[in-house]
Amino acid sequence: MPKKTYFKRTKIQRGLALLGLALPWLHALAAPQIEIGNNSIHIIKEDGSLWSWGDNSTGQIGIGSFSDAIQSPQAIPGNWFQVSAAYGFTLAIKADGTLWLWGNEQNTAAAKEDRLQWRLPQQIGMEQDWAEVSIGSDYFSSVILRKQDGSLWSGKWNYTPEPNPEPTSFSITPLDAGQWLDVAADKYSRFWALSVDHGLWYWERTNNGYVKAQVGTATDWQAFSAESDQVLVIKSDNSVWQANHEPLPQFDSSWLAIDSHNGFFVGLKQDHTLWQWGNYIEKDDQEYEGYRYRQIDQPEQVGNESNWIVARAGERFAIAQKNDGSYWGWGAGSYSYSFRGVDYRQPRQIGQEQDWRSTSTGWHSSFAIKQDGSLWSWGSGAELGLDNGFINEWGDVQNPKVWLPQQVGADTDWVEIRAGYSHTLALKADGTLWTWGNNGYGLMGQGPYGPLDNGRYESDVPVQIGSRTDWVKIAAAEDTSYAIDSSGRLWGWGENTYGQIGDGSLEDRGVPTQVGNDADWRDIAGGWAHTVAIKNDGSLWGWGHNTYGQVGDGSNEDRLTPVRIGTDYDWQAVLAGDSHSIALKKDGSLWGWGDGGDGQTGQGHLEDVNQPSRIGTESDWQSIGAGNWHSFAVKSDNSLWAWGEHRAIGLGSVVEDQSLPVHIQAPAAWIALGFGADSDHATGISCDGSLWSWGSRNYPELGLGNTRVILEPVQIFIPQPSPVVDSGTCSLPGVKNIDLQVASASVTTTGTINAGSSLDAEFSISNLGSIGTSSEPFVAQWYLSADNQIDTNDIALNSVLITGLDSGETLAYSSQVNIPITTQATSYFLILLIDATNTQTESDESNNSFNLGQITVARPNGRPEQPPGKIRRKQ
Repeated sequence: MPKKTYFKRTKIQRGLALLGLALPWLHALAAPQIEIGNNSIHIIKEDGSLWSWGDNSTGQIGIGSFSDAIQSPQAIPGNWFQVSAAYGFTLAIKADGTLWLWGNEQNTAAAKEDRLQWRLPQQIGMEQDWAEVSIGSDYFSSVILRKQDGSLWSGKWNYTPEPNPEPTSFSITPLDAGQWLDVAADKYSRFWALSVDHGLWYWERTNNGYVKAQVGTATDWQAFSAESDQVLVIKSDNSVWQANHEPLPQFDSSWLAIDSHNGFFVGLKQDHTLWQWGNYIEKDDQEYEGYRYRQIDQPEQVGNESNWIVARAGERFAIAQKNDGSYWGWGAGSYSYSFRGVDYRQPRQIGQEQDWRSTSTGWHSSFAIKQDGSLWSWGSGAELGLDNGFINEWGDVQNPKVWLPQQVGADTDWVEIRAGYSHTLALKADGTLWTWGNNGYGLMGQGPYGPLDNGRYESDVPVQIGSRTDWVKIAAAEDTSYAIDSSGRLWGWGENTYGQIGDGSLEDRGVPTQVGNDADWRDIAGGWAHTVAIKNDGSLWGWGHNTYGQVGDGSNEDRLTPVRIGTDYDWQAVLAGDSHSIALKKDGSLWGWGDGGDGQTGQGHLEDVNQPSRIGTESDWQSIGAGNWHSFAVKSDNSLWAWGEHRAIGLGSVVEDQSLPVHIQAPAAWIALGFGADSDHATGISCDGSLWSWGSRNYPELGLGNTRVILEPVQIFIPQPSPVVDSGTCSLPGVKNIDLQVASASVTTTGTINAGSSLDAEFSISNLGSIGTSSEPFVAQWYLSADNQIDTNDIALNSVLITGLDSGETLAYSSQVNIPITTQATSYFLILLIDATNTQTESDESNNSFNLGQITVARPNGRPEQPPGKIRRKQ
């Protein structure tokens, strides 16, 4: 369904304000956009990335499958400009002007079988001059499109004959050859458009085609919303009218934007406050599962903030964006697919910042720490630490499932987190040690197994272990915990059935118990029932369960105390999976041993190995991760590699276990991995600080709002605008970067030019960096600036898509620079900006712009100026 929101055109589209269509003849950069379909949500961010979630029963999300509702935003590859969605399918325009379609209009088995190709975006035609598309919510799913020359076109599905018609193809035919500014399709099979003189027109469907008519004779219409039963229009004086040319008295002349859906309206005023009215649904406070409708006759303000820049109405819910780039939603969660059935009367943030620092996974749980030291968890059970237990109908304490990350308490001094089967261990910046979850085997560290101070056998809030403040390193095995203190002494507690604590006994320990007398331990990791560790001298040690050789001492005998593994002194890091071990040497070589039944030791076969064996011959590995029956490693170029049980390693359609490292293609660069010996899922943090998850479980520990098996990394939350980072361009110490520069630029004139005419331009771009640009194309953009600064008042002109530059390479380009017919007559600076969408991660961005001096724009043929600041157009 088309969702139309309009704003004054105050800046190039890389600004935070959600703007109208750039120009009727010009395709500019993508502006932030929120599109709400029948049961799906789509967001184009400022960087041109497209994120979608919601109903995917006909493939309308575009992720390659027909599946249940997608509860968390999914990235749709490409550089996108505009999107429209309706019943079961989506149409979108890329930054290069091409048109793409995905989804299938009819949710039937036959339609799905016949139209499997529509699970992913498919290009429609070969044209590269599309500027706008809108899908109606009528039975026919009418589609209106506008090209960059202002002409209008209609689109439709073609069907097989009755009695069981099925969609077979999508076709586009001309509608009107004029020059139009803005279009929309409504729920009554009508098309609406604004003409260049700001008259309002519509096309009515008849048996003989579409009939065109004008609404009155006024030419001061500036914006409209065509989705609801009423078509509402904003005039140049900011008053709101119905399309029948009658004013709405309840609206004053202060409106900036409006949007509607089936009788529910949202709007923004000139002061950027947020308002709603019409049919609204919310939970009744007096009834546990009941709902009540509330009719809002007069616009009421939502909250008291004045920093909203776009608002879109859905089926009794809404999504809005603030000027800081964050997205917020409120209303009926059961309609929105945004909050998994949770209703919010006030806006709640959908996205979070890209500031994740570290992450860890457990059996039914996942955790992450942000740069500010706050701790977040999601999944199931008391081990989340969220203090959310309740008494169920049988009188037992139960913790609800948590589908998206929630903060653990309010503390912001967490530095390390490790998760086991049903318990969690954490370390604070002050050196204190904390735990929560199940107290089986005495895992809470408060004494032998038994009820805790809360009278329960588990705690769903963090509990401090002792009062010491000298803990520096922690590890969590399945039902055992470990910690190293500042003096290098090693301690263990919890289950000790196979001697995994390492104190020479088989007795469970309810408090931290020292392992031997050595005070030179540096690193520690625990698996299902075995333990591996590294000392300060770089020597490697192991103990505990050893049926598969996971201890690594060349035997298959359990070890009750630490035993030396080999004679080398150059071990850098070690981790334990369920019954296998992975280690990294200081020379960058990678090693594996133990249970190889799923290929998790990385040896190229499925046999067990009882001592460290090298994985491949590469020496550029820099970090490692291990889970139940799978392993991960990151190379020095920040690329991620995985092997072992196929459902957990993130290789997408690969359905066979892997016994050698295989590259995970996207995201391309990683800085941290989440791991746990008991986890069948994984989490990771990419170079831009965003958080990702994937794997196999029937619980919500993936953090994606569903319980599906996710076979490749999927991002958790909607990130804030940021560059796309490719392998090797991570902004980390010692990593080389790109450095783009405008080497030269010129145009055919620097004097006076009429609005509506063009300049011929030539320019060249150099890459002064030590590596080539990423695989993602970037944009060179022309601007008109009144103050010689690229800011919120600039006019975006033509752009050129640059596919790549090698290190030291210089390439020349030519383009036209079209001056919009609506440009105000005055003097401007003409500026070229490269990488205008911040696609590339550069070491120096100060040389990305080139000022060609001032030009004067004149009005052609004495055409009068339009009043400044009165044009509002669709994004």
